[in-house]
Amino acid sequence: SRYGPLLNTGFDFRITAFPSAEQHFNSSCNQELQSSQLNGKNEGTIMSLEHWYKPGTNCTYLLKGTETQVVRLYFVKMTMLEKDPIVRTEKPCTEYLALYDSSWTDSNKLMKAFCDGIQDTKETVNYISTGPNLIINFVSEIGSYSGSPLYYWAVFDFHETQTEGNKVEGTLCDETFTSNSGK
Repeated sequence: SRYGPLLNTGFDFRITAFPSAEQHFNSSCNQELQSSQLNGKNEGTIMSLEHWYKPGTNCTYLLKGTETQVVRLYFVKMTMLEKDPIVRTEKPCTEYLALYDSSWTDSNKLMKAFCDGIQDTKETVNYISTGPNLIINFVSEIGSYSGSPLYYWAVFDFHETQTEGNKVEGTLCDETFTSNSGK
């Protein structure tokens, strides 16, 4: 803060409003969130780190569906904030949030990357995996005393890809169904 780094005071008090959602995940790195953890609910949320973290922090969140599911992620809120970095630098993109269409951070499967200091955020875009997994990776070179300058609140859900009808050729999602009742 402008009054000093607030280190070694032994006390940090914050009040935060959590968005309305079925399941909420945040504040710890390297989580695997499976569709079965939603307990039949519609969706879950992930929020940015809102506490101090050291330089070199690397957090991953694996959103893992069943073999017949895809993952959809969209940002309800995404903004860049001024925060108190531990390491000061003039370099661009010292913190980033990357989305991968994979079960690991495969650079060939990068869907989108958001960098601090670069205002290219779209809050109404759906990011949909082609398979059952999507990785969210947060990396910080500089650390922070008071949370990430990449403030985000994302909602994720899982969708079945198996169909029960016969696919209509030449269409994206049309199906035909036949009845066995003879009517």
